[in-house]
Amino acid sequence: MDAQKFTREVMSRFARMVLFTVLCSVAVNLVATLANATTLLIVTDQARARKAREVAALFRVTKPYSLMSGLKIKVIQTSSAKLGCSKAAPSAVDTFATTVQLADSDRLLQQSESRERRSRPHSEFMNALPPSCGGDNGGVPTRLISCETPTTKAFIGALKKSEKASYVEIVLTDSRYGGSGGEYPVITTGSPAAMAIHELMHRLGFADEYGYYNACEADIYCPAGANDDIISPSGYGALPTTAFNIAAFQSLPSYPSSAAVLSSHANLIPWATDIDPQTALTTNGKLGSPRKVATGIYRAIVCDLATVKMETWQSTSSSTIMRTLATTYIPEAYWHVIAKSLGTTISK
Repeated sequence: MDAQKFTREVMSRFARMVLFTVLCSVAVNLVATLANATTLLIVTDQARARKAREVAALFRVTKPYSLMSGLKIKVIQTSSAKLGCSKAAPSAVDTFATTVQLADSDRLLQQSESRERRSRPHSEFMNALPPSCGGDNGGVPTRLISCETPTTKAFIGALKKSEKASYVEIVLTDSRYGGSGGEYPVITTGSPAAMAIHELMHRLGFADEYGYYNACEADIYCPAGANDDIISPSGYGALPTTAFNIAAFQSLPSYPSSAAVLSSHANLIPWATDIDPQTALTTNGKLGSPRKVATGIYRAIVCDLATVKMETWQSTSSSTIMRTLATTYIPEAYWHVIAKSLGTTISK
């Protein structure tokens, strides 16, 4: 064999080897992607699925969902009869939709979450929410609209199986503002798309961070002592303890160092392993990071109006989507928890 022919043969074998290696790499990556693939269905009974498509588009540009490898978001339009959601009866508090929309521009947030509220008459805050104690609604806040009927469960169950979907979010045709977490997170077409992310976060184990629960609601969602055992493993329902973003414990009068904080409370702080060792966790010896950092410990206010006083803490001083729908911000400390819950991974 002459040198030229030998060279061509070597190059040909090398090219085949390179191609084989590339194909193997592609195959491995494809298998890994498929293994981490998950489907989120957005199911709606709205005629042209306008709000559902808006919700899907927002998920696709919101971190960490936009960074998840293998996350598939699919919109499915169906009839109201098949979906089977029973609409709540109209009531005198339907006008609440107009009031609560102000939370999106943070006016209600500023009005009701201000630390100065403690010096104001309690009735001022009771008027910020619809009646949620007694009355015709059985003590359930009017804005909580759910789809948990037998028809819905049967339809969604079959749909999840046929679509091989991990989670389903429902967008219900209803002009009022409202939604809920639960087994099937739901929002109305009269609500902002950001609420869909908020409600799915509840399903994944995250709690509200806003402070405009009235006293009755705070007692429902912030039970203490003997009631702690009613908290669901998913984080939906009462809090805290199982919520990834809220820690509830009574702080000590003082701490000699940040290390002492973690030594005393790390098992009660879900994001403890994400706190940088150099991050200050106390201010003049009191619990609470002194300045804004990516992940620290900050006083939360979600349970401040509960009858049984409860100190709550969160990882960030910034407003997140669990506090106000004016933002879609989700702290990076929670990204891996969300991805794991969805059965996928973060690909930066």
